[in-house]
Amino acid sequence: MTTEADSQRGQIELTSICFNYETAPTLENIDISIPKGEILSVVGPSGCGKSTMLRLIAGLLRPSRGNIHIAGRLVAGERAEFVPAEKRGVGLVFQDYALFPHLTARKNVGFGLQKLPRAEREKRIAHMLELVGLADLADRYPHELSGGQQQRVALARALAPEPAVLLLDEPFSGLDAQTRNQVRAEVVSVIKETGTTALMVTHDPDEAIAVGDRIAVLDHGRLVQIGTPEQIYHQPINTFVAGLFGDINCLAVIPNQGKASVLEHLHLPVDVPDTGHTIALVRPERIRIAHGKDDATVVKVETSGGYWTVTVETRSAAGATMELRARVLSDAALRIQPGDPVSLVIAPEDIHMVVQ
Repeated sequence: MTTEADSQRGQIELTSICFNYETAPTLENIDISIPKGEILSVVGPSGCGKSTMLRLIAGLLRPSRGNIHIAGRLVAGERAEFVPAEKRGVGLVFQDYALFPHLTARKNVGFGLQKLPRAEREKRIAHMLELVGLADLADRYPHELSGGQQQRVALARALAPEPAVLLLDEPFSGLDAQTRNQVRAEVVSVIKETGTTALMVTHDPDEAIAVGDRIAVLDHGRLVQIGTPEQIYHQPINTFVAGLFGDINCLAVIPNQGKASVLEHLHLPVDVPDTGHTIALVRPERIRIAHGKDDATVVKVETSGGYWTVTVETRSAAGATMELRARVLSDAALRIQPGDPVSLVIAPEDIHMVVQ
């Protein structure tokens, strides 16, 4: 019987989930709700518990405490019968594809459809292969396919039984950079087209941003922050999250007569909390450099593809010498050279305050 509370749950719902490996806690009090049709990227450093979370949802591990609901159904909990992996309606895509080497692409995709009538099974297989762009390669064996093609077969096989949720464990890490970007875009397109709810585990923050409607950041078994890619990137909850998603300038803030002193020459009309240590976070691409005031001195200019990273020496709010990094598309107009005096322009809305 489905209750009103069940109908309001996310397609994947984790409530107070804990998991202990022997005596060491691997996950602590994880609460996540993933609505139907959303892709959630789970990211964090090695050993943070992200793959453990995926295995708990899949039914490959039992939680030490807490409840797991899939499509409104309680599949694991302290007062519930544990539902095994094969009865959860979950599709799995792994890093190594896990295709059956003795079966063609067509038969791999149809492996989980044995209970369907033959005509319906063949129709479903053809549709899935067409969806992932492999209809012409249906009769090839895995060793006759490229890595990207094998990954698409694995995706088609996982989606063919029309699972309630799809779980992807580092699905693109075995592909080279160029192939990875292309296959990743194709996989996201297929997941969205089918309206499948998905959770993807990755160690790559850029991949988490590219794939996820939202991102969950784990560290040492705890959920640190969850939000949209824009929120995670521009409004990180702390310096760990900020640094995980790219280069960041961390500036100690000093209260100064109702303003926040961020640099010796930069004071913002914002309140600074009386408790804790306030840090101003500024992404390098949010700092503009201009000739003019002697706010800073250029130390180094480095090129990286289509942009330039300019390292400058300036003074902190406390008057100490420090370095900042700015990122600009081109130095042609500025003609910046090491040793040049420059002015730093930082808009108040481009500074994000956190309390450590």
